[in-house]
Amino acid sequence: MTRTPAKRATHREPMVWLLIAFPLSAVLGGFVTLWLAVTTDDGLVVDDYYQRGKTINRVLLREQQAEELGLEAVLRIDPAGRISVSLRGDAPGQDLPSLRLMHPAQAQKDYSPRLSATAPGQFQAKVPALTAARWYVRLETPQWRLTGAIRIPEQTATTLRPR
Repeated sequence: MTRTPAKRATHREPMVWLLIAFPLSAVLGGFVTLWLAVTTDDGLVVDDYYQRGKTINRVLLREQQAEELGLEAVLRIDPAGRISVSLRGDAPGQDLPSLRLMHPAQAQKDYSPRLSATAPGQFQAKVPALTAARWYVRLETPQWRLTGAIRIPEQTATTLRPR
């Protein structure tokens, strides 16, 4: 007489759980992805991309103007948090340049200290302690624009030039 194996309940079969596990993990992964997309802010996409695209041409003109004037600036940050900027070249007008320190990934950490003139072509400002990162630097007036980068805390000085 041959014995037939006893039938096990479906929920006790390992192959059933294997077949259920893959689609279930895909559904759970989809919900996690949806939750992340809804609750986090990417901060890198702008709503007015068309307007930003139009301003690129104006920025390029200011950088060309800086290059024609032979402008260059040396930016120094001392441990006390004082920034000094030495501008070289034929800067037109009496406009006080604006300085912007931009964090590479988090726009809320950007900082725009108010520069004060200490001598012709020499400016100073005070800044709080900056986090360790490669900061992008922009020095500009309505007529010209200089850019550069500085790695905090490894570097204490950088040269800003037209791009």
